[in-house]
Amino acid sequence: MKILNKIRRALSKIIPLGDKLLFPEHCIVCGEKIEGDTWKYVCLRCRTSIPIPESSEQTINKLAELHGFDNLNFINVYCLFSSTEKFPFNKLIYALKYKGVKDIGQKFGEMLGETVKQNSDVKYDYVVPVAIHSAKKRERGYNQSVYIAKAVAEVLGSCLELELARRKEYTTSQTKLSARDRIFNVKDIFEIVQQEKVKNKTILIIDDVLTTGSTVNSLAGAFLEAGARRIDVATLMRA
Repeated sequence: MKILNKIRRALSKIIPLGDKLLFPEHCIVCGEKIEGDTWKYVCLRCRTSIPIPESSEQTINKLAELHGFDNLNFINVYCLFSSTEKFPFNKLIYALKYKGVKDIGQKFGEMLGETVKQNSDVKYDYVVPVAIHSAKKRERGYNQSVYIAKAVAEVLGSCLELELARRKEYTTSQTKLSARDRIFNVKDIFEIVQQEKVKNKTILIIDDVLTTGSTVNSLAGAFLEAGARRIDVATLMRA
């Protein structure tokens, strides 16, 4: 890999556009070569064919069937895209989460911020990414939701807060758990460490994927217990 990188750097200096011609970028979603586009990881065809998820109201209704309306701790939820067999946008989440392609968080975070802006009149005091456990952060090296949240906060003109909440427990992956097990797996796993700062505030929680909503609901509940006035949620993908 080191040798390949040296070759790429050398060619880019010797041959005009040599790096792009011999090592073209390919779309993470469809695998096609990206040509004549300023985006590095997702081609224009995929970007303009994003599978749009259901509305906030529809999503809330589905989540309420699982959690119960009285147990949902957030009011609105905004999702940027879903994933289909033809357009497997889940590959974007995998690249962001496990492959270190952090630009995805920035680019699509901007789009997510615009989605929230167009569909909500709420002025959010804080934009808060879902915290990951310190051990998991050491393993992965970063929290992918931070990159999304930074872009969303910038678009909305809200304050980005990274230290309001702490994840107390290291939980196993949710992917293989049933919907009910997911709820119990993340119950009471968050601690609000700056409670005075949270009181009477309106908060937008940011995560990469919304499936059962168990994780964001747990964090939203912790914020409400600490005195927050209102919680909404925004995620890149609705799974």
